[in-house]
Amino acid sequence: MNLQFKYLAYKTERDGKVAWITLNRPEKLNALNSEAWRELREALDLADLDENVRVIVITGSGRAFCTGDDISELASLRDINDAWRLVINEIRLTFERLANMNKPLIAAVNGYAYGGGCELLLYCDIVIASEEAKFAQPEIRLGAWPPIAAALGPFVYGLRKTAYALLTGEAIDAKEAERIGLVTKVVPSQKLLDEVNSVLDKVLSMPPIATKVVKLALMQHLKRLDPSALCRDLVLLALTEDLKEGTRAFLEKRAPRFKGK
Repeated sequence: MNLQFKYLAYKTERDGKVAWITLNRPEKLNALNSEAWRELREALDLADLDENVRVIVITGSGRAFCTGDDISELASLRDINDAWRLVINEIRLTFERLANMNKPLIAAVNGYAYGGGCELLLYCDIVIASEEAKFAQPEIRLGAWPPIAAALGPFVYGLRKTAYALLTGEAIDAKEAERIGLVTKVVPSQKLLDEVNSVLDKVLSMPPIATKVVKLALMQHLKRLDPSALCRDLVLLALTEDLKEGTRAFLEKRAPRFKGK
């Protein structure tokens, strides 16, 4: 099966056992607007409900894996209804879908994994990254915050590292991401797909029922999260003057002037 969405591509290979979801908005570094969040959720639905598919791979086109929310869309939010539609109706529902996947998720990180793109990795079972990949949760620099990273980051790579990442917005390279546990393995960029295919061979050689049991057991902690509660604060932040200033400054390529309002 090969499908071309507006902002991503979906294909199955290896006799339909592997579903590849490729974020395909390279001119925007694969940033996710409302429609792209929805398409990602629909692609995850397709893969998870397909009885032939056993493993799902998420990657990006161009020089980015995913740089999270489309800043221009954040800057255009006018009121609480706009913020609610984006955060609760699209972002929250996609993260809830990720938390309820029945099949192993592998991320092939080919470049920048920033913001919501870095949060996507927290739902993946195995993360293979190129040496050129960079990782960051820069939301605070815009006057926002990453709710999923705040909830899952301490579990994946520790409280202190999570606090530093969220409070400074500082980027780290692939080797540091591997060292702290955000990434499973780092390989040269030209070897990324080879390594992912090697991992796929290993996972596909395991018994399907046992694989599903392991996946569901690993994901139990995610089911205890309440993305709705986490995302409500993001809705409120989206309406602050600081976030409006942060997004304007980003788009205008200047330093923001925050006022705490």
